[in-house]
Amino acid sequence: MTKYALLTYSTGNTGDDIQSLAAKRFLPRVDYFINRDYINDFVPDSDEDIKLIMNGWYTHHPENFPPKQKQIKPLLTSIYIDNPIKEAFSSDQMKAFFKANAPVGGRSHDTANFLDSLVGDSYFSGCMTLTLRPETSIKKRDFILAVDVPNQVYDKLVAESNLPVMRMGVDIAHQYLSPQARLKVAQYYLYLYQSARFVVTTRLHATLPCLPLGTPVLNLEEVGFEPERFDGLRDLANHMTVEEFLTGDFDINSPAENPQAYLPIKENLENICTNFTGFSNDKGFLDGQDLLDFLTDPDLVQSQVTGLWSACQHWGIRR
Repeated sequence: MTKYALLTYSTGNTGDDIQSLAAKRFLPRVDYFINRDYINDFVPDSDEDIKLIMNGWYTHHPENFPPKQKQIKPLLTSIYIDNPIKEAFSSDQMKAFFKANAPVGGRSHDTANFLDSLVGDSYFSGCMTLTLRPETSIKKRDFILAVDVPNQVYDKLVAESNLPVMRMGVDIAHQYLSPQARLKVAQYYLYLYQSARFVVTTRLHATLPCLPLGTPVLNLEEVGFEPERFDGLRDLANHMTVEEFLTGDFDINSPAENPQAYLPIKENLENICTNFTGFSNDKGFLDGQDLLDFLTDPDLVQSQVTGLWSACQHWGIRR
């Protein structure tokens, strides 16, 4: 019998878990959690094949890649390879792994081109978060969400918005959280993204989920912007630089509707993942759980008290 695994993480970035939550939609169940950055520490409890969607950002520890366990049957799609580790990912061992599991999908055009230079069989996949499904039980609330924005941006939002502005960051106190709790935190972030009237953010993994969740979003390019990560993705959403936002006349109270160019990318990724696992869950990102039950889930409440506290302390939540 085939088993199914989901990536988990040792990072403080909730965006990683939003990536896994998107991949989880295409798994009939989760038999194993495998840490992305320590994948070769994973020890299965049987000799059965294990299907693993290996999307997301790679990696803090390239020395632990590629997987050594022959049981792992990967789907290499929606991958981003960071510039500092491209050399490590160009070894003969890496090339052999990619070739054995081609075609390989790059999350950005830059990564797709890099993979193509290695194996000659790659494609631009876009981001797995574009396949997230909204929850019909979550209604729009009257607030604007500012996710990891500079102080000047937040101050302008507060000054010009007719609605309260809630400010938050994506970093969590990850050492307190199990893989299951991390996924609940990711669901809570998506709950906020879908609830908001408008999201303003510098983060890619806050920008892209807003497209399928139906929330108007504005992506801001700030100092330190990495064009390679956003290559092919940034144009899917409304965007501008921080300076353009601060000096322009953007109407915060009447944000533009989201572009729809992401839809063919979403459909292609859904087909790729469904063909790989033979499964696709058509429920929303809460996976059938009642909204009130979710918001009062003891594990989520505990995560908010411990795991999210660092984010609240760092950014604050003000009107």
